[in-house]
This record gives sequence, structure tokens and C-alpha cells, in this order.
Amino acid sequence: MRKLEHRAVEVKILAGSKYANPLIPDMIGRGTVICASIFEDTAPSKKITIGLEDVNGSKLVPHTHRKDWFERNGGDYISSKKPIDLPVGQLKVVAQATEDLTADYIFDLQLVIDRNQY
Repeated sequence: MRKLEHRAVEVKILAGSKYANPLIPDMIGRGTVICASIFEDTAPSKKITIGLEDVNGSKLVPHTHRKDWFERNGGDYISSKKPIDLPVGQLKVVAQATEDLTADYIFDLQLVIDRNQY
């Protein structure tokens, strides 16, 4: 039986800025990040891309438009999210706008970890 665990991190790009890259906390132990999705508080004023990197800046999940990270309709819980296959480790979210934002952009990234896969 799968042992699924969820990790969420709040990401903020503040008005007047175009970049955020917080570390995802508590990513220790064994397991595999199998999928992710984002939940927005508000829509951004500019185009935003989101990706995952390790702490050295290596791109592990390519930066794509924020809408690629939304949950999809249909299918089961796991298949409604963006598929990912990464071992648990020190990861950071990288969110970048094309230019400085005129208002804060805040979203939550939710990762699903399968603790039985490693």
C-alpha cells in the first residue's frame, strides 16, 4: 500500500520584484516526489514560470508557465496533478516573472511524496 505524504510551501513574489526561490522545508528521509500542483491566491499581473531546482541551481523540473502546474479535471487524485519523479532531497521552488510585478503574487505549491518509492 502506498504511503503518501504531502508537503506545501507558500511562495511569494512581492510587488516590484520578479523572482522568488524558497527552499522546500522538511524534505528529508526516503521517498519520491511523484506529483505537484499549485493553488493561487490571486492571478499575477505578468507571465510567471515555475520550476524546481536543487540547492546548487540545477534544474530538476523545467520552468514552465504557471498554468502547467494547476490541477486538471478528470482522472484520480494523483493523475490530476503535474507528474514529477524526483528523489526527496533539498529542493527549491523557482518562480520568475517576465518583469517586475505591480502587485504581490502568492501561491501554494503542494508536493505529493510516495514514501514507499526510493
